[in-house]
Amino acid sequence: MRLLLNRIEEFRIEKGLMKGWIAEQAGIHRNSLTSIIRGAEPHLSVADKIAKSLGKTLYEVWPDLISEKE
Repeated sequence: MRLLLNRIEEFRIEKGLMKGWIAEQAGIHRNSLTSIIRGAEPHLSVADKIAKSLGKTLYEVWPDLISEKE
């Protein structure tokens, strides 16, 4: 499995959000969110929901996605 770098923890702490709340907003289990934070690749729809729950865009949370598109 390829690790996909993300900034979830940075934004979560910045906004004072709990992992459980973010997972609930994304419609996933908290353990799944932890795996994603550690680098597991989420489905695009889940990644978008996580980003929205953080008040960020998909590309702000997963900056590596931009370089992969190019």
